[in-house]
Amino acid sequence: MTAIVKVGGKSQGTPELVERFVEQVCGKFPSEPVVWVFSAIGDTTDRLDRMLQSGSEEPESFNYLHKRFIEDDNDAAKLYEETLGSLRTFYAAYRRMPVPSNRAALLTYGERMAAILGAAAIRKVRRRGALFLDYHDTKFPVVASGGNTNYLSAAFDVAQSAERANSVLQVLRESDVVIPGFGGVSGGAIKTLGRGGSDESAFGCGNILRADSIYICTDVNGIKQAVFEGDTNGRQPETVEEIDIEEAMAGAFLGAKLPSYQALAPLEDSYRKGHVPDVFIANSTDLSGPKTRIAPSLPGDGVKFVADRDIPLYAFLSGDRRNLLQFEIYMV
Repeated sequence: MTAIVKVGGKSQGTPELVERFVEQVCGKFPSEPVVWVFSAIGDTTDRLDRMLQSGSEEPESFNYLHKRFIEDDNDAAKLYEETLGSLRTFYAAYRRMPVPSNRAALLTYGERMAAILGAAAIRKVRRRGALFLDYHDTKFPVVASGGNTNYLSAAFDVAQSAERANSVLQVLRESDVVIPGFGGVSGGAIKTLGRGGSDESAFGCGNILRADSIYICTDVNGIKQAVFEGDTNGRQPETVEEIDIEEAMAGAFLGAKLPSYQALAPLEDSYRKGHVPDVFIANSTDLSGPKTRIAPSLPGDGVKFVADRDIPLYAFLSGDRRNLLQFEIYMV
């Protein structure tokens, strides 16, 4: 059995949150191999973006307090300092030549540093160990689409990534694997996967490794059912227990607070191939609590509810997403 676990940025706001998340996952999967996918800590990616646009910060400001995880881990400490040094070098190069390839590489440094720190935190409590794989490692499982183009909004290339699956599975026999999300490699270059890129990394790894479980861990208890503005009964949004892949992709297409349409594509591909992992959107501090399961297509009347956007209701006709181009209902 193999599990894929992705942790979001808000769930890593403090070292204590990271530790609680690691303990939750280790309790959930005490002996199963796990691929851990890390988003950048907090608002790091936004800060990096602002740094590239206006020079509002310097690379040294990304030297996190989370470094306590590597105080007794010499290898991780060395790798972290090397990565921070690489950020300084790439940033200096970008200021001289602001090309998309350099921008994409720089925007992934939050994920890289979070994964290094996360791997060190995991090794403190995980008997299996945890091997960090950076983007340029030959075993890194995420290959991005597009060759030497489209550096800032690539997609997970299932066919190309599958060629690396056996190497990752070999590592998983002895150790967990920890990777930065949000980016992939293509033609020797790092590319970003766009909004929801770390989710896409997780679903893609679940696809090529034929994982039994995929957990997308956030700071909320799954997907919330819509409560219409002006509701007079004082109702609060409740966690939806189950949502099918068609509803999830259509809701994402219309702007619901879900993994993005592109991020869900590798999961849909898994279902289409007959591989059906257990998929949950869960709270990183309470994996056993309320959560939402994403399932293959479920029978229903086609009318679905989504939450936390200005589009709380949509109709999905004939099980064909192409109908969304012709039929959308917006309720104000």
